[in-house]
Amino acid sequence: DKRAVGAWWWRRARAVASAKKAFELEAGQVGDAFDPESLRRREWNYVLIAESSALLSRWTEGSVSDALCVASEALRGAFWLWLEDDDRAMTLTRTVLEQTARARTWRIKPSNAVRVEGKGSRAGTRDWFEEAGWRRLSILNKSLSEFSHVNANSRWSGAREALADFQKPLLREMPASPLQTGRGSALNTAAYLLGLEVRLWAESIAPEIARAIADYLPFGNEDAEESDVETWLNHAWTLRGRDFGVSDFQTSSDDEAIESE
Repeated sequence: DKRAVGAWWWRRARAVASAKKAFELEAGQVGDAFDPESLRRREWNYVLIAESSALLSRWTEGSVSDALCVASEALRGAFWLWLEDDDRAMTLTRTVLEQTARARTWRIKPSNAVRVEGKGSRAGTRDWFEEAGWRRLSILNKSLSEFSHVNANSRWSGAREALADFQKPLLREMPASPLQTGRGSALNTAAYLLGLEVRLWAESIAPEIARAIADYLPFGNEDAEESDVETWLNHAWTLRGRDFGVSDFQTSSDDEAIESE
């Protein structure tokens, strides 16, 4: 009804107002390096990846089709929530990675994929990471998982710091405010891996299309030396035991305990 429409518009208006303030703040922080057009380029890259993944899901079947379709939709949603500085973007980023790992497992270890699928609802992100050969990305899964839950034990600050450290090998120069770019870097990682998986699946079912994908799809080709990729994965593995510290939330009983000490 009209009240619902009015509430929706009011929420969008507040989002726009917040975005304008954020732009002004960022412009003051980074000076001449401020480039809002980079958001347009980033969106275009994500659109190409998501659309290609959705298209490929129509040419595949079963679990592979499901994985590529869900990854496509999750990437779309993750980008919009990230634009609004909403931590729920990391929940969807985790979904992109999980479904990409699922598609990858079906491509390189189909028998193992059947076994994991057989777990039904008990199959989790960790299972697909293990089978996809992404065990070294466990810190990424752990960090994104932390953002996926809201409870008294949530440790979002620690997860944010872990994502800030995770991005180091991915950038030529570390940003002035790494805590503010860690989530975006994680989203870029997910998009890169999905784009690469789309190309590799296309190679197995439509080589001529795969060649075209390599020309237009961002992240569709390995754009780094293999040694650089290994450096990135090995760095991620050094963070595997990262302690996220204490919860961001303290109950009144916690406060009373602190005062008594």
